[in-house]
Amino acid sequence: MTENELLQNMLNCSYSFSQNENEKSTGQALQQSSIQPDAPYYQGALQCIEQALKKKDDPKAVHFWEEYQFSLCKQLQHVQTNAGRETVQTAVKIVKAILCAMKD
Repeated sequence: MTENELLQNMLNCSYSFSQNENEKSTGQALQQSSIQPDAPYYQGALQCIEQALKKKDDPKAVHFWEEYQFSLCKQLQHVQTNAGRETVQTAVKIVKAILCAMKD
């Protein structure tokens, strides 16, 4: 095995390991946020978490999601329809899952 092949093999292994770690933390975050696999927004939540994890090490990103969650909670107090409340509650769950995944 050449040095380049060894290096490429190591890179592939580390990438695979990090993908597995992200999948694990994503799954745990969805569970902690009570997002069930049969929920209609499950795939969308999964994609949001995967996107957010790209900025996992950026403290500004975590702060953004914390502030966004806070604003959603404030918004929930003013929503008057059941459909509106449901939509905002779903958004709160997704942001909670994002924060759980980012803080893992």
